[in-house]
Amino acid sequence: MLQKLPKLIIMDQKVQGQPLQPMTDGKPHPMVGVFQEVLRRARARKSCPDEASALTDLGRAVMQTGDPAGALPFLNAAVPLYRQVGDNEREGLNAELISLCYRAKGDLPRAAEALKIAEEGGNQELSAWRHFMLGSLNVQIGDNERAGSFFHTAVAQAEAIRLDALLPSSLLALAETFSDRGIHDKGQPFYRRAIELFGERGEVVQESRAPTWAWTCS
Repeated sequence: MLQKLPKLIIMDQKVQGQPLQPMTDGKPHPMVGVFQEVLRRARARKSCPDEASALTDLGRAVMQTGDPAGALPFLNAAVPLYRQVGDNEREGLNAELISLCYRAKGDLPRAAEALKIAEEGGNQELSAWRHFMLGSLNVQIGDNERAGSFFHTAVAQAEAIRLDALLPSSLLALAETFSDRGIHDKGQPFYRRAIELFGERGEVVQESRAPTWAWTCS
C-alpha cells in the first residue's frame, strides 16, 4: 500500500512557522529505494494514480534529506498525472510540498504560486491552513495588503468549521497586517479577540509577536 501524505506533519510545521526540516541530516532517505521501485512498477503497469503517488512519495523523501531542488522534478512530474485522473485532493497536497521546496530555496513568489494551486484542492480545513500560509508568504514577500486578504479568509474559514488550532494565530496575523499598514483602528478588534482566544488556551502573546500599537489599546 502506498504511503499517505503526512497531513499532520505538514500542519505542525505551519503552526510553528518553520520550514520543513531535513529528517536524515543529508544522508540518503531509507525509503527512497522503495519508492523508486514502486514508481518503476507503476509505470510498468501504466497506472497513473500509482505513478503519481509514487512520485509524490519519492519527492517528499528526497526533500527530507535536505535537498528541495532534487525533490522538485519528482513533485512536478506528478502534477499532470493527478490532473489526468482528477485527484484534486492529492494534487493539492503535492502542490503544498512543491511550495515547501520553493520556500526552502528562498523563492517565495513561486512558493506562493504553488500554494495557491494547493488551495484549490482539498477540504475546508486544508483550505484554511493554506490561506494562512499564503498570508505568511505574502508578508515575507512584502505585500501586506494581499497577505491581509488571505488571513481574512483563513479567519472566516476557521470560524466556520471551528478550527480552534488556527483561529487565534490567523486573527493575530490579520491584526499585524493592519498595523504594518498604519490602519490601527481596523486591526484592534482582531488583536483583542486573538488575545482572548489565546488566553482561553492558557497562552500569552509575547511582546515580540504583538503589533507595535497593541500595548496602547489593551
